Amino acid sequence: DLEIEQDDKHIKKDLAVKKAVDRLNSQKVTSHADTATIIGVHLNVYLDYIKEEIDTERSFLELPWTLMLVASFTVLVLGILQRDTFFGVQDAIENSLVGSARFGWS
Repeated sequence: DLEIEQDDKHIKKDLAVKKAVDRLNSQKVTSHADTATIIGVHLNVYLDYIKEEIDTERSFLELPWTLMLVASFTVLVLGILQRDTFFGVQDAIENSLVGSARFGWS
């Protein structure tokens, strides 16, 4: 807050200076922390904030389980489908048919 010096009585008597100081004091921007300290925080705003923080923490704590689920799904899919065996058999059949077809026409 702006204040008029106590020693200077001429400025203290000047009405324009007093109005200017009062206007500057009224236009002071207060921060959210000052407002919370002076006025307080409504209970519903506080509870909403706490609920959001708890939900964020819960989501963060579920992340390792989600990653483990994705990893186990990947391992199971690769183990069950056996892509390398499937493609090896497919290539062998294709090469056998192409080789037999060439032999039959020659």
